Amino acid sequence: MADAEQQFEIDCSMLDPGRVALTRAALLRAGIGAGLTLPMLGAIFEQTAYAKPSARSGVGSGKTIALSLNGFNVYDQQLATGVLLALAGTSYTFKGLQGNFDSKAEVTNLQNLVAQNPAGLLIIPNTVAGASRGALAAKRAGIPVVNLLWSGKTSADSAYIGVIQVDNRVGGALMADYLGKKVKTGKILVVIGVPGQGFSEEITAGLKAGLAKYPGLVIADSQPGLFTAGPAQKAVQNMLTAHPDAKAIVDYAAEMGNGIAQYLKARKIKNLEHVTSDGNTAMIPWLKQGTYLSACRYYSSGQEGLLGCRMMRKYIEKQQKPATFVTNLYQKMVTKTNLKGQPPLTYDKYLSIVKKIG
Repeated sequence: MADAEQQFEIDCSMLDPGRVALTRAALLRAGIGAGLTLPMLGAIFEQTAYAKPSARSGVGSGKTIALSLNGFNVYDQQLATGVLLALAGTSYTFKGLQGNFDSKAEVTNLQNLVAQNPAGLLIIPNTVAGASRGALAAKRAGIPVVNLLWSGKTSADSAYIGVIQVDNRVGGALMADYLGKKVKTGKILVVIGVPGQGFSEEITAGLKAGLAKYPGLVIADSQPGLFTAGPAQKAVQNMLTAHPDAKAIVDYAAEMGNGIAQYLKARKIKNLEHVTSDGNTAMIPWLKQGTYLSACRYYSSGQEGLLGCRMMRKYIEKQQKPATFVTNLYQKMVTKTNLKGQPPLTYDKYLSIVKKIG
């Protein structure tokens, strides 16, 4: 059985969308019946999704939607908050397990969730192999599944009613173009996430393809940071020791990016171009300063969870699959110069995005 800090259960009729970040402590308090109101995390860069209040409904009564998270860093918290926003005001029960970015824990968590026979299962993979194993087990049990971070064709695609994708090959190419224009020549150090997840491999493929246009730039080293600050800092320390003449660092998650920025600041290393991915509120001050973090390939993990859960609800409540198997998330490069002035994601705009699901 998962320990208390890995599992949570929430009565969604108690949820009201707000604007405060979902934290581990808040989730755990809710999971043990505190009955507090939980919030929705607004997208970063001054983009906040608003939900119009509605009366409590009987939709989802007696049904559970389960979520398997690969870990519980800020990215996962934002994603879980998006899921909760999609369930706010309904009568669904929400159950979740997080795996601390451990492949064995992911398999165990998925076995536990499938054994509870939820009405639907949402998965953000830690590894493709673990997520696929769980998804196929859910299919055999008659449980529909949505993959919230699909990285291309898998052996379990027949188990998914639909998938959410960030086109990471495009994202990697965006990073390459940024570096090609800013750095032009020199060594690049890469901090990936979890090897075998698929997410990192896709970004790397896009990065390498994009760098082919800039022969003066070369990836000199690559090490995993496991989507957390400490391991990412250690990876950078190791690689800078081996390659003190490096010109740039690329990492694949904001949580790692923030940790790396802190590492560079503590050592007063200002001569490196540093690019990260996705985003969280803690990243904004680093980007505004622009010294230890130069740019971010941004997309919203909150939107990732919201759209994936909305997809699942439509299937459960109306027996409708999305019009297309893959729903792609918006992404762009964000820097100090374009951090401000982004248009807000209004409720009407949110509805137009949801309609694209089909």
